[in-house]
Amino acid sequence: AKAMWKIHFDLLSDYDELNACRSTMRLSRPKEDVSALTEQELNSVVFPNDINTLSMEHTAKQTMALGQLRRNKDTLRYLQNQSKERKLLAVNRKKQKECGTEISDEPTCVVCLSPLGDERAVLSCGHTFHYEPCLKMLMARARSGPYISCPMRCSLRTMKNDILIAVEKARNDGSKKIRDVQGCWGTKVDRLIADILNIIELGERCIVFSQWDEMIHIIGCALNANSIAFESPKGTKSFGDCVRKFRSGKCFVLVMNVKSGGEGLTLVEATHVFMVEPLLHHGLDMQAISRVHRIGQTRKTYVHRYIIQDTIEVKIDCVRLERQENNNNDSDLIVCQPEICAGGIDGGFSAKDLQEFLK
Repeated sequence: AKAMWKIHFDLLSDYDELNACRSTMRLSRPKEDVSALTEQELNSVVFPNDINTLSMEHTAKQTMALGQLRRNKDTLRYLQNQSKERKLLAVNRKKQKECGTEISDEPTCVVCLSPLGDERAVLSCGHTFHYEPCLKMLMARARSGPYISCPMRCSLRTMKNDILIAVEKARNDGSKKIRDVQGCWGTKVDRLIADILNIIELGERCIVFSQWDEMIHIIGCALNANSIAFESPKGTKSFGDCVRKFRSGKCFVLVMNVKSGGEGLTLVEATHVFMVEPLLHHGLDMQAISRVHRIGQTRKTYVHRYIIQDTIEVKIDCVRLERQENNNNDSDLIVCQPEICAGGIDGGFSAKDLQEFLK
């Protein structure tokens, strides 16, 4: 959503600049009172003494713009050629696979000449190379400067903040949306909304749990954008009303903070529980699930967990599973001195936990 906003902002800025370029400029008239002109009208008035200065300024701007346009055209031409080569490579691989004679023709890094693999760094000029160690070597050569020079001696330099990381991985890791979703809410929320839409089509109801009010707000906006009726209790007064509406079938989705999950509350009308983030405290996790999976439930229940790979969420979920397993093995429990932990709804982090997470 933030990237889309920036694109629209840049587009409107370009339109504004084009409209400004279309407005005519004129010389000031003799004895003209320019104080009566508006700021926009005053910008289109040129005084005789400023003609040479403005001419040089606009000539310099034109030269810079033409140079940037030339560099952008070169980059576009390179990327188009790269796209053609990749399509041709895919066709050749398919033919080789059919003939049973596969030949390794993977693209190579321009620095070390080794196969690029799944992850690569891309400069503004379009050249690609290994993220590690080739990129770090180039950044070390740049030292404290903000720019990185392409090893292919391109005239276009790249700012360190503009380096892109491209990853070639199959989208079968659970992050791919199984249906279209209105809006762009991030990988996790997009997949959540797609799953909820599928559940509603089957006539089933669900409960969404999150431990962050900001995330609950984003989920609510995404549900509204996709015309999904939901209830989200904001306090103890509205809690009962939201639960009654959910039980009566007026809405199919109940979005709740795991802190206000209602201990002892029974919601067997729902058959799906969505855990948006992993919780360290397995007790809170089981309490949230038990709102649906308890005595009186006659249908099969499902628990959906959303964990982003290669993030700290994976380690947090592993700790939760480990604590849950240790809690179940009552015979193996050993009484020990409690560790000092930070506060929090999930029991907090001990010093050992923090060291493990930050490795």
